[in-house]
Amino acid sequence: MSGREAVLEVSGLSVSAPAAKSRIVESASFTVHAGECLGIVGESGAGKSLMTLSSVGLQPRTLSVTGRSLWRGRDILSMRGDERQALYGREILLIIQQAMEAFDPLVRIGRQLVETVRCVHPSSSRERAFEEACEALAALRFEDPARIMDAFPCELSGGQLQRCMLSTARLLKPSLIIADEPTSALDVLSGGQVVEEFSRLQTDLHAALILITHDLAVVQRLADRLIVMQRGRIVESGGAEVLAALAPLYAVLGGHPRCAFKPFHAGSRQGRRAMSELLEVRDVSRTYVSRGVRIPVLRGVRFSISPGERVGLIGLSGAGKSTLARILLGLEKPDSGEVLVEGEPLVRWRRDNPGAMSVVFQNYYDSVNPMWTVKDIMLEPLALQGRADEANAGAMLQAVGLPGHFADRYPHELSGGQLQRVAIARALAAHPRLVVFDEAVSSLDVSVQAEILQLLRRLAAKGLGWIFISHDLQAVVSVCTRVLFLDRGEIVEDIAVDELASARSDCARELLGAVMPFQSEAGGAFGNDSKEKDE
Repeated sequence: MSGREAVLEVSGLSVSAPAAKSRIVESASFTVHAGECLGIVGESGAGKSLMTLSSVGLQPRTLSVTGRSLWRGRDILSMRGDERQALYGREILLIIQQAMEAFDPLVRIGRQLVETVRCVHPSSSRERAFEEACEALAALRFEDPARIMDAFPCELSGGQLQRCMLSTARLLKPSLIIADEPTSALDVLSGGQVVEEFSRLQTDLHAALILITHDLAVVQRLADRLIVMQRGRIVESGGAEVLAALAPLYAVLGGHPRCAFKPFHAGSRQGRRAMSELLEVRDVSRTYVSRGVRIPVLRGVRFSISPGERVGLIGLSGAGKSTLARILLGLEKPDSGEVLVEGEPLVRWRRDNPGAMSVVFQNYYDSVNPMWTVKDIMLEPLALQGRADEANAGAMLQAVGLPGHFADRYPHELSGGQLQRVAIARALAAHPRLVVFDEAVSSLDVSVQAEILQLLRRLAAKGLGWIFISHDLQAVVSVCTRVLFLDRGEIVEDIAVDELASARSDCARELLGAVMPFQSEAGGAFGNDSKEKDE
């Protein structure tokens, strides 16, 4: 990297907790230069985020950090608190994985972006800051930036919020951007747009980028160098040769982590019709009102799910997927239409069948009580059924790849991927008949994604019905029998997974086209020639 300024130089960085018998991060050393992208990969819990955040003084107060971390020659770890604070936003920008946690839920997006700009650049007028924010949102594929600026965070999807957070990078023009899983909540098209925006930012700002991710396809497109972490240690570092060596470890084919999965055979449509319906959605519509303007989110949505059927719901960011999920769970009421479960209205059915419907939310941090242990979290759905089967809860933890002693841990003691596995185990602990998965695997590293998807494939054979909501077509295909494509609030395609190659809607063909280069190398995962049957 001769000729490039070293922005951050880390040497011998170790992180430990007072009560820990061993260090969480052990003797990490790395350097990132201006205009360079350093990718950091590793399995969930490997210490990727903790190492990076500790290197700029953002570690939790309960942890101790030793070593050196030089910011343009000055040790960040020995700076006073106000000196470090002056760097944040102006020189160092953190883009976190959970976008909802980055925004005040009671303040409109536009006001938050404008205040962020004026906090870092006080000389900027409100009018100019507003214009710059709209321009940044337009660059991130928002068709109506003014409407986004006027919205509250709860009125946007997770993917839309992620792109709003990314817009701050262009607004603040930092020297170092730390991006922690910046594409995990995005559909394949929006994710590609974000990757392009990062590339433009590096060119325009000559900024250094530390990219923490489990998506090796993103790393391949952006990273100049790569660090691989395992159990708190850097085990590999280097250039393209490191990424090539990782391919067998993460089962990557063609740069995509799940191309090896084949779709379930959907069975005949006549057979599905002959079965009694588990879930019926009849002409559901939902409209939000913002400052007197009516914004239709769902328009006459209609579909059904039979017992034991796995139905995927896929669409671009902002298509209405999460709104539909909340209606199916009874958390929102539709403006018109109805939801029936086993022939009964949703509210009555849930009252008469406690624990028979469960959910895995996209934002798993907000879906658990931070004051409860994992065991308490796991026992909650069982308590709804009047039982406290601790042995069953422990078995479900092991089924999702977590050791039994994790039952005594608290949410903050788990990585994001580990906590997502707890959320999935909790959803399955009470043996529900219907499960709603809302982006259930989007934040997991590729190896854990594979484990969870294979777990779901095994569970699917037990007659469990679900709707699997995702922006990831490959994940949907690997665990579902049918796919519903949602575009601007409408179901535009309802098709069996082994018939995807004949999809007709523009939305379906666009999404298929975005992943087709990967699946073609995996042996035609979307073709009609799949012979694989349900397990």
